Amino acid sequence: MKQQVATCFGVGRVPRMPGTAGAAVGVMIGAVSYSLGGVGALVWAALVAIAAGFWATHQVEDAHDPPQVVIDEVAGQLIALLPIPFLLHVSPSLEEMSLLGWLLAFVLFRLFDIWKPGIIGKVDRRQRKGAVMLDDLLAGGFAAATLAAVGGIFVLSVG
Repeated sequence: MKQQVATCFGVGRVPRMPGTAGAAVGVMIGAVSYSLGGVGALVWAALVAIAAGFWATHQVEDAHDPPQVVIDEVAGQLIALLPIPFLLHVSPSLEEMSLLGWLLAFVLFRLFDIWKPGIIGKVDRRQRKGAVMLDDLLAGGFAAATLAAVGGIFVLSVG
């Protein structure tokens, strides 16, 4: 079961760009969760993915993050999506642009996950217990902060 969760039920076994596929699944889970239960469901989805990710990746903690393990991308992507409902709450006029927000969250997460600037790269290189998940959680946090800043600037400029 751990292997199934770690690969997000086989998504991580796609032949090309499994991390991007995992992040796309994260967006889909986030969109469905949010549409069914609002911000609370989106937060719960992120928390469940984080907990499941730590549980499932425990067996791969000693090795470098294998490409087929994508539950970390799912969890990180869900974190990156968290500012969207709050931005929509602050400025309901952004509703027609929400698709752009979901896309921007995806692009920002993949950017930080691949580029691994600063602390994200340091955590990724440490190869210690928790590193498989932590670099993606940090990338999700960086993406969320960037999305919140960009969205906040946009809200302020639009009014």
